Parts: sequence; structure tokens; C-alpha cells
Amino acid sequence: MPAGRYRKTAAALIMCLMMGISACAPDTSGDKYGIRVLDADKQPVAGVTVQFCTDETCELGRTDESGLAVFDYPPGVYEVHILKVPEGYREDPEVYKTEDTPGEMKITVEKE
Repeated sequence: MPAGRYRKTAAALIMCLMMGISACAPDTSGDKYGIRVLDADKQPVAGVTVQFCTDETCELGRTDESGLAVFDYPPGVYEVHILKVPEGYREDPEVYKTEDTPGEMKITVEKE
């Protein structure tokens, strides 16, 4: 990696740490659907495998430290499944439906 690019990346990382991780969360504006997974205490759950399905196919995503998985799709209603949760959480067999416009959807998982 060129030195200039490294400095920019390091500076961005330092800003994220100073401002808090949520300040550097992926952008869910525009054509993106954000699936945010929280526990009952409204704390983000990282490492959740999320399945995002159209009528023809499904895409897998994994939540980051802020509990967010992002999918880039045009407006429409999509199915969302929680396929795998980290140890200490209960499986969630429910099928969720997105709104017909991109944005963020919150799903709560329960602790065991």
C-alpha cells in the first residue's frame, strides 16, 4: 500500500475510534438495505449471519461490530432470515420482510 494511502486509512481509523464506531458505520442511504441486529438491551450483536432474499436468489451477509449488515438492492420487498447467531444467543426462525424502500430494519435476538 502506498504511504499516502496508508496515512489516509490510519487517519480514518483514528477518527472512527475517537468518534465511536457507529460514526463510521456503513451507509444505508440510497439503494441500500441495512439489517441491524440487537439484543434485548438494544446492544449490537456482531457476527450474525443474515440471509437477504429476492424472488430469484439469496445473499449472505454478516453483521459488523455495530450489528449491521448492508445489502445493495433496488427498492422492493425482500425476505430476511437470521441463519446463524453467535454463541449465547437463541436461533431465530422468523421470516422478516423489508419495507418497499431502502433503509434500516432492526431485528432483536434473544440471549439464551
